[in-house]
Amino acid sequence: GFIERELNIKYNFHNGLSLKTIDAELTQLMKASGCTSVCLAVESGSERIRNGVYGKNISTKKIFEVFNLLRKVKIPTVGYFMVGAPGEKRADFEETKKLLAKLPASLVTVSIYTPYPETELYDECKKNGWLLEYAPDDENRVEMFTPMLKTPDFDPKDIIAWQKELYYSFIWHHWPGLIKEAIRPGGIVNLDAIGKFIGFAKFGLFSNK
Repeated sequence: GFIERELNIKYNFHNGLSLKTIDAELTQLMKASGCTSVCLAVESGSERIRNGVYGKNISTKKIFEVFNLLRKVKIPTVGYFMVGAPGEKRADFEETKKLLAKLPASLVTVSIYTPYPETELYDECKKNGWLLEYAPDDENRVEMFTPMLKTPDFDPKDIIAWQKELYYSFIWHHWPGLIKEAIRPGGIVNLDAIGKFIGFAKFGLFSNK
């Protein structure tokens, strides 16, 4: 509709698109209609966690296909990842780390899994006694920086370490692209994004504790 009406509108998808819905034709239309960036929820590099726990039903092949299609039409991408899912092990984390190192994303965010009330995963965590805190009068709380689970597979300190490790790994493998995006007019790695990143530091990204 933007193209047909010749509307000069710039837009992005900050809250994310489903990877399953994106193909080559759509990426070309997105570019032609003024799309400036896309956020895509990958969540995990482990298909066991991504599909078995989160229920995304997205293959690793499809993830790379979509990111490469968007890169081809020069639409910057932000990959959304999470660590600390129920049942997640160090081996699953290593799969995420490997995927993230190769993924042609412009930027990533790594959140700590939060069990959201009134979901199956929340009920499972509560039933198994994995919740670190449970406030009946505050069940709508969503916190993506503080571990809220302790399971037989990980401690809270492990999850904080995994989060840092993924950020450091992404920077290590993608620093040339980050610099190019930072100096590109209108790039998504800008002062505002850096400010948010620095703000995140207070949650322990650069802490030695």
